[in-house]
Amino acid sequence: MSSRDETGAGRGGSPSRRAGKKNGAVSLAAAAQLREMIFAHDDGAYLGSQGEIMERLGVARVTLQQTARLLEQEQLLRVQRGVNGGYYATRPDESAVERAVATYLRANRSGYEKILPLAGALTAEMLQLAASSPDEAGREALRATRPFIEDPRVLEQHEFLSLGEKRFFEAVFRLADNPFGELMLRVITRLYYLSPASEVISSNAWAGVWQESRLNMLRAVLARDAHYAQIVARDYFRRIQDAMPEAAASEA
Repeated sequence: MSSRDETGAGRGGSPSRRAGKKNGAVSLAAAAQLREMIFAHDDGAYLGSQGEIMERLGVARVTLQQTARLLEQEQLLRVQRGVNGGYYATRPDESAVERAVATYLRANRSGYEKILPLAGALTAEMLQLAASSPDEAGREALRATRPFIEDPRVLEQHEFLSLGEKRFFEAVFRLADNPFGELMLRVITRLYYLSPASEVISSNAWAGVWQESRLNMLRAVLARDAHYAQIVARDYFRRIQDAMPEAAASEA
């Protein structure tokens, strides 16, 4: 028998390593349980004290602390200490996904130009869903965005264009009622504004193109014309893509 076998460092590793693996498995199992507990509650709901959560999960304090750190990273849990302390359910926002996507794209040397065609396709699908929605109150909310889009100040001041864009897509997201599509478009929009390509729609010259396209999208959705809504969306992103080389050339 080799010394490796005698010390227990053969198959399965040393006792300490095996214990570490076991503790890791316990933490992951506890995280899965606590995650489901969080999903069963609303954002901000009080889940219980540390002692109460330990008892429910059947784990030791150290294991719960490891589990809590994991779910805090996932933006699912908030641990409050002191007065009114305890564990609270939270919900992640698009910032976590944005950071992960941005890191992945940079690691793979992929710029926004690779995302742009997909952004157009996804916007087209969300507009199609919005046009097909039976939500009349949501349709009225979309109609109420028209003054923000038609505001003459969008042609000269970018903050008014940004406001119109925000109001318009909030209404579209409500009608489309598709959390995955909404999340992806929010992430794509953030990435776009962080990229050099944002110079394209930040210019006053582009504001007229934006205004025309948003009005056409609005009309299509209100008319329940899903096909035309898709055409307008794809055309808008195609024009951005065509304008990007021009913007880069003008900066050179």
